[in-house]
Amino acid sequence: MKKLVVVAMIFLLGTAWWSTIDNFGVKKAEYRQHIAAAEKYEKQQIYYDAVLEYKNALEENPDQGDLWIKIAQDYRNLGSDDEFEEACNQAISLEDDKHEALFMLTDYYLEEGRREDAIALLKRQAEKTKYNGDIKEKLQSLAGEVQTVSADYDEISTECSGYMYVKSGDLYGFLNSSGQEILRPEYQSVGLFGDWGVAPVQKDGESYYIDTNNYKRRQPEEAYQYLGTEKQGIIPAEKDGKWGYLNRQFQPLTEFIYDAATPILDGFGAVKQGESWALIGDDLQMATDFVFSDVLQDEWGFCSRNGVAFVKSGEQYILVDAEGKQLGSEDERDLFPEAIRLISEIKPRAVMLENVRGFLDPIFDEYRESILSQIRELGYRVQIKLLNASDYGVPQLRPRVVIIGIRCDEKKLFHYPIEHPENTKTVGETLVDLMKTNGWKDADAWAASADTIAPTIVGGSKKHGGPDLGPARARKAWAALGVDGIGVANEPPGKDFAGIPKLTPRMIARIQGFPDNWFFADKKTPACRMIGNAFPPPVACAVGNEIRRILE
Repeated sequence: MKKLVVVAMIFLLGTAWWSTIDNFGVKKAEYRQHIAAAEKYEKQQIYYDAVLEYKNALEENPDQGDLWIKIAQDYRNLGSDDEFEEACNQAISLEDDKHEALFMLTDYYLEEGRREDAIALLKRQAEKTKYNGDIKEKLQSLAGEVQTVSADYDEISTECSGYMYVKSGDLYGFLNSSGQEILRPEYQSVGLFGDWGVAPVQKDGESYYIDTNNYKRRQPEEAYQYLGTEKQGIIPAEKDGKWGYLNRQFQPLTEFIYDAATPILDGFGAVKQGESWALIGDDLQMATDFVFSDVLQDEWGFCSRNGVAFVKSGEQYILVDAEGKQLGSEDERDLFPEAIRLISEIKPRAVMLENVRGFLDPIFDEYRESILSQIRELGYRVQIKLLNASDYGVPQLRPRVVIIGIRCDEKKLFHYPIEHPENTKTVGETLVDLMKTNGWKDADAWAASADTIAPTIVGGSKKHGGPDLGPARARKAWAALGVDGIGVANEPPGKDFAGIPKLTPRMIARIQGFPDNWFFADKKTPACRMIGNAFPPPVACAVGNEIRRILE
């Protein structure tokens, strides 16, 4: 009996082993069939079907970077630029020391005039891989292309407010956003050009401010070891090894009691005492205690972007607001966790998410990638792109990041809508009939002078905002258009009105792209909040029509 049991077990094990070998053989055969079919379609220039076959092959053997390269090349042949980029990034994530996909995407960026994106991509990969000699060589050659004065740069920053710093040896200089060298490397340190058009530099032991012509424009009588970028009229400075803040006249606004201090931006900054950090408001009052072990800063030293910052609390980094409150399910401004939950539960055929331009800033790289990865893991092909509302008929400077997720079982490819900036009207053309509602006799003259698009409409949140057109910088832009940005009017100007008109909620809604029959709240504050926080309908319509094309 025991012998029979042993024989039976051997038979079962042998059957299982043979089944495994047989399944492996079947999968390998299917893999080869998909590859052969894809190559056949490529010869016939049927690139879409070739992509589908390569993707079927990847289901059998997913870690094939060379297949992603083939997919990228086929997408390029189809003219599907966004899918080409996505496929290149997939291949890059699987590459070791070949860098074929990396250089293919870099060359594409250069062909498209996206030099900053090419530099940023190479810099990221040089930091990630130990086989980076050829990456650095490519980066150096690229740096040589963008400068107008012959020089070798060891480092190039990301662009911010129209400028990049460059480093050659131990010295720093500046490029503009077109890659032209405007100030050769000659300074021990540099900061960003601030609100009054000058940048802090250090040279020969002195700290002072220069303009873009390299003229020394401002220098305090008292010696400081470091002067930072001026934002919101506030300058971080170091004196005798301690940090504090100055105003534009270099008068102290705080005591010099900190071990480090960041520039103020979007309403707050950060200061350090010992090994701990705290947030400080633009009124220079402490927003938090010294409870954070680290505060992330970008290349220019800023810790805040769009009213949020990444800080280290305990063992992890968290996203907080200007008051140090963690953004999460209770915060109205961070809806990504809720969006991920809804996607996982509903599993829609398509997903569209939008966010502000700052979402693409390097300081949010890890957070952004975690969001995109979560959507991909839920079974979606994910694309991300910065869209300008003015390219879709909205008379407003409103760049917005649009994330699209198409469920992987959908066969059609998504393309972002084509831009038509030539169809966009000026503020004057958009509002002249509303300005005439009460017979204002100067409406036509006003419209002729309001001859550009508007700055970004703001709405605020329950914590911030109100019925006006934004902070001081935005109100200056409105003033240039002949609009009083302090407050919102109840009705259009009267017949004999003299002065600078305010906008009504209906006018603001039209600049945001809403039709005139769209109803908002009766009171101005909630109405302006609803309008200003909305995604412009013409842009939503353009993107939505492309999604509908996929689903029909």
